[in-house]
Amino acid sequence: MIYHNGDFYEGNFKDGYRDGHGIMKWGKKVDGNNQPEWEQVYQGSWRKNARNGKGIFKCKKFELKGTWENDQLNGEVVLS
Repeated sequence: MIYHNGDFYEGNFKDGYRDGHGIMKWGKKVDGNNQPEWEQVYQGSWRKNARNGKGIFKCKKFELKGTWENDQLNGEVVLS
């Protein structure tokens, strides 16, 4: 699904919400070869449009692996 602001989601939906496993990409830019580059990417579990469960969040400066609850990191986090 492509949102009106250009954000992109590919994955499961339930009752109109991102729910289950999916990939969300924010901040699309186009490189010199006309290929999309994303500022932020989350791949993992969702519940009612919120990151919920195991997932990986990536941006240009770092990557976070951990468990999410109601769109917030919860518990042990691996930063790389």
